[in-house]
Amino acid sequence: MKRRILSLTFVSTVALFTLGCGGSSKSPSANEVTIKFKKSGTYDLRQYLMIPEAKTNNYVNKSYSNSKGKKEYKNTPDSETYPYVTMQYNGNIVKEFREKSLDTTYKILADRINATDAEDNATDDIARFADKGDYILKRVTKSAQKNYESLWKVNAHFASKKVTNKVYNDVLEIISTYKDESTAIVSKNNVTSVDKGENKVYLAKGIGLILEIDEDCSETKIDNTSVKKECTKDIEEITTIN
Repeated sequence: MKRRILSLTFVSTVALFTLGCGGSSKSPSANEVTIKFKKSGTYDLRQYLMIPEAKTNNYVNKSYSNSKGKKEYKNTPDSETYPYVTMQYNGNIVKEFREKSLDTTYKILADRINATDAEDNATDDIARFADKGDYILKRVTKSAQKNYESLWKVNAHFASKKVTNKVYNDVLEIISTYKDESTAIVSKNNVTSVDKGENKVYLAKGIGLILEIDEDCSETKIDNTSVKKECTKDIEEITTIN
């Protein structure tokens, strides 16, 4: 979940495949998993996802790419931006702003968090309470032209984690893997595209997102002949809190 779990940007654990690198691992598909919406659990995701109203989280976002379809990148990023994120509260409604633009609207319920994306108005139901190993969100889109699957899982908990030379306490690791396949007919040619990747999100209790690592590889084929392979990696890490 775009960026993060929800907007989180919530942003999967299907089978993880790697293009151009070899190897694969098998995990449940989204259709094999039922998200459990419960009213208690070890972790209340609301406490990890939300930024306190009076605070501003400042980030650096670094993007890398490899046009040969390999997970090998230059030391210097292709681009670097410095976004900041704030949240506004009104009862159980929380609005997340990325810089000055509304990014996501959250509705906090007893057993789930509704997250509505400002761009496409799509809403995800995220399990509010979870234990380690629980799946908290899934997305499935299937049509004649497009197949998309993603699953989000509470993978680990760390007593502390160091990001940008600062140590943050009580950190959840959310892991998502995703697969996006599309087909189209262009000038009587069959064009297929497959994009597979992994997203790791680290959330500190009472602070919100402190680190996200999103890496994927894609391949485009025309009439079953590969014409383009590319891998990209985006890293967003917190720098300061105002």
